[in-house]
Amino acid sequence: QRMFGESYVQELLPKQKSLPDDIEWHFIGHLQTNKVKYIIPYVKLIHSVDSFKLLQEINKQAEKHNIIQDVLLEIHIAQEESKYGLTPDACRKLLQETPWRELSNIRICGLMAMSSFVDDESQVLSEFKKVESLFEELKNIRKSIKNKEQEIKSKLNSIIHSKHVQEPVVTIRNGRFVVPVKNESRQEVKGFI
Repeated sequence: QRMFGESYVQELLPKQKSLPDDIEWHFIGHLQTNKVKYIIPYVKLIHSVDSFKLLQEINKQAEKHNIIQDVLLEIHIAQEESKYGLTPDACRKLLQETPWRELSNIRICGLMAMSSFVDDESQVLSEFKKVESLFEELKNIRKSIKNKEQEIKSKLNSIIHSKHVQEPVVTIRNGRFVVPVKNESRQEVKGFI
């Protein structure tokens, strides 16, 4: 199985058309509601849901294509303002107080978080442990945060050290070392390994 991640809608579309059909596309960047309609036909998993409004739009577009769209809720754990995502409290509130269960064309498969872009391994581990703890808490609150066969916990850091992989993880995104970044000033991840 080949999985490719893309951070930008405008870069995903031409790549999807020019690369082989058997690629499973994941959208890993910040997603605006007005761009959802462009990616829904092509992506298997959206890693960056950070609001109920975005969930509603994904559901609306998925319904038009008669699909169930898999998504991850993005949790903001980094000590950086430039990162997106729900705070743990906002995530709890979304799952407890919004009518997300009525959205029949989305499936919340788990959580995704980006740690701070630092060399301090203890800080990175601490941030991921917070996500792990939140995931376990939410699992107990809402048993429906699951995939058919496995729980998905997507954890990311721009630099992965072997010590970081001690924490449970299904997907590690670290494509900057696989696919060169177009503009070296950008820190976004560009693919999967």
